[in-house]
Amino acid sequence: MAAKGNAKVKLFITPQSLKGIDELRLGFIQSSNPRKFSAMLSLATLNAARTLVKPVKAAAPVRTGRLRGAVAARKARQDRPAAVVGVRAGASRGDKKGAWYRYFVVSGTNGTRTTKARGRINIKPIAGRDFVGKTVSEPNHQARAIEALNKTIQAFLSGVIKYRGRKG
Repeated sequence: MAAKGNAKVKLFITPQSLKGIDELRLGFIQSSNPRKFSAMLSLATLNAARTLVKPVKAAAPVRTGRLRGAVAARKARQDRPAAVVGVRAGASRGDKKGAWYRYFVVSGTNGTRTTKARGRINIKPIAGRDFVGKTVSEPNHQARAIEALNKTIQAFLSGVIKYRGRKG
């Protein structure tokens, strides 16, 4: 899982935190169903990321509530299986489901701006507030995420969660 913003915070699940992860991988590969293994880990990481959404929302700065409402978890686009917790941008400035200004709040600004008419001008810099990274890197939140990941894997292996395969 990674936090969206300037500073990337990753939560790595070590084989020590998951009992027998190598045996699980070998079992799925031997049964010639690596997609099932990948789907299980994808679902588990997404569930772990979802446990982090509520604390990140609580840590978000609130002026209008739009930034807090835009915090979400989703599957990662790269390095799968993984999930991302961050602030959604929204389709446009008018999109109320996202916060287009999220980058300025999380990363801040350096205090200079270049214009065609005046060249380079100095403006007041804005300090960033990396509330996503701070919240995700707290040990108690990481422990809850790992616990959710373990519970999802156990539910998948015990048959509570069914693998349906690729549709199509």
